[in-house]
Amino acid sequence: MNWHHTLFASVMLLSMAGTAAHADDYSGIYVGVDGGPSWYADDDMYRFYSLDDDDVAWSVHAGYRINKWVAVDVAYTDLGEYGVTDIFGITPGIVSGDNSFRDVTVGAIGYFPFGPGFSAYAKLAAGVLEADWYGPWNDDSGFVTVFAAGIQWTPPDVKALTLRAGFESHGFWVEQDVLQTIGSTTFYYTEDYYQSLGMMTVGVQFNF
Repeated sequence: MNWHHTLFASVMLLSMAGTAAHADDYSGIYVGVDGGPSWYADDDMYRFYSLDDDDVAWSVHAGYRINKWVAVDVAYTDLGEYGVTDIFGITPGIVSGDNSFRDVTVGAIGYFPFGPGFSAYAKLAAGVLEADWYGPWNDDSGFVTVFAAGIQWTPPDVKALTLRAGFESHGFWVEQDVLQTIGSTTFYYTEDYYQSLGMMTVGVQFNF
């Protein structure tokens, strides 16, 4: 399943949630956008390369807030591009390139109100990540999990607007094929790396 199918299924789930939920002062549909600095933790997969591990990421999201405490949410996130340079000639003919990542996720958000218009929130989500890899590695898609947390403020007199600031971590596994020659013998094996893309975010959300 690619991210297009995931996005369609997520929209259908949000529509059903909106129909089934009981209305109250908090319930309703919302859409928003977030962005901020991001970083790539490669689990030392590029230990013999030079890795530019900082960039800027952004996301758009939509959801349905069921009540004061819970919402369901779908998000598309562009997680940035990260330059890789082969400084030791490991990949012949390819000196440098970029890894880029994006994902579509569906999740649940828990809210913890603590003041007039203020709430802390935590989000757990999962979905499909698509990666464009540097060098000889094939572009790929796979499973991604997301944890996010932050603080948001909805002005008591302007409930259609919410301002947010937080942190997100998108984690996934990468399997890399390795060929190693010792003397006249060549060994083939795979190595698994748990990688993550983190981002600090500020954003705005519109509530309907």
